[in-house]
Amino acid sequence: MTWKPRSRLTWARPALAGLLLLCALPCLAQFPPEVDVRGTEMRSSLMLVIYLCFLLFGSVVILALYIFCLKAYHRLRRGYRDERKKFFQQGIELLLMEEPFEAVLAAFQPVRPGDVDIVQELILHSMRFITGPPFDILRKVAHKLGIIERNLKLLSSMDRHARGRAVENLGIMRATQAIVPILGMLKRESNDIRMVALRSLALIRDPRALPYFHHAAKDLPPPLLPRVASIMLEFGPRANSHLVRLVETHRSVFPPLMLEELLRELAASSRRPGA
Repeated sequence: MTWKPRSRLTWARPALAGLLLLCALPCLAQFPPEVDVRGTEMRSSLMLVIYLCFLLFGSVVILALYIFCLKAYHRLRRGYRDERKKFFQQGIELLLMEEPFEAVLAAFQPVRPGDVDIVQELILHSMRFITGPPFDILRKVAHKLGIIERNLKLLSSMDRHARGRAVENLGIMRATQAIVPILGMLKRESNDIRMVALRSLALIRDPRALPYFHHAAKDLPPPLLPRVASIMLEFGPRANSHLVRLVETHRSVFPPLMLEELLRELAASSRRPGA
């Protein structure tokens, strides 16, 4: 399960609604009582309509220019980030060429403000496709650059979107030091972040977290329990007993076809070497 952050332009519709409301405010205006408006009803109504049309047109133009400038800024920012990614891409090349750790770390050292975010994005993207010793080196680089510590601090952020991204990042980096903070999140977060947290625990693959899957399932709605079971399968044979316990406790929420598939997966994992 991937955490999806909110759009940066979600405020555009409320802003447009506010401008339209502002355009309608002159309709509430009244002439002072000492002004004689006899015979001027048609003229005053026409002037009011003209005023509203100009105000509405100006508001729409201003909003369109603002959105255009904002999109241009994001386009320039995206181009700048792409250029910086190309600069730090040499770190990945050195990693794949099995260069010493010090050389890889030096290639990822931030130089300009904002480089830490770019390095983090590049490392996380590479970790999705790299396994074995290169993955361990990237995780060590992330630790040396303070990226893991930075995401650990974001777990207590007031912004739930920042917490969701941080817990997903820690799972991708398989940061074992994040197990305890992530387990603490299972008690206070909403269901969507709970599922992201469980997915991150499965990526870390520390069997000590398996009992907490069963405890978390008690507070989740029944339709999410099959998803929890499929996440537990990623632990391999070590999750068999915990998975059986979960299925036996909540058997009614598992469709017959999925229950059959789970049993087949359990049997296959039990026959694997080292199970």
